Amino acid sequence: MTDGPDIISGMQRALRQLDARQRVIAGNLANSDTPGFKALDVKSDFANMVDQRVGQTGNPTVTPTARMSELGAKSSQTIGVRSDVIVDNSATEVKPDGNSVNIEEQMMKMSQIQTDYISLINLYRKNISLFKSAIGK
Repeated sequence: MTDGPDIISGMQRALRQLDARQRVIAGNLANSDTPGFKALDVKSDFANMVDQRVGQTGNPTVTPTARMSELGAKSSQTIGVRSDVIVDNSATEVKPDGNSVNIEEQMMKMSQIQTDYISLINLYRKNISLFKSAIGK
C-alpha cells in the first residue's frame, strides 16, 4: 500500500475548494457595479498546500501604523481577510470607476467551476460504486 493521498479526501478537498471559489465569483458578480471593487479569486489548492508546507508559521498580517490608520487603513484581522482569497490580477479591464469585474470573465469562471464540480461528482460516484462492488453490495 502506498502513502499517497486518499482519493476520497482529495475529492472532498477539491469540492470544498470549488465551493469557496464559486462563492467568491458570485460575490464578484454581485459587486460588478460597485465603484472601486476589485475582482477576487481563490488561491488554488496547490498554492495553499505549498504555503502550508513552506510557511509553517502561518500567514503574515500587517498591523497599520498610526499614520496608516489616519489614512483609513485597517488591520487584516479587523477586516476578516481570508488567506485563500486574493485579488484577481487576471482582470483584462478596469472601468473608469475603478471596478475590475468583467461579467463575461466571471461567467466563464463560473461555468468552469460547474464543469469541474460535475466531473468530481461523477468521479466520486464511480469510486463509491467500486467500493460497493468490492464489498458485494
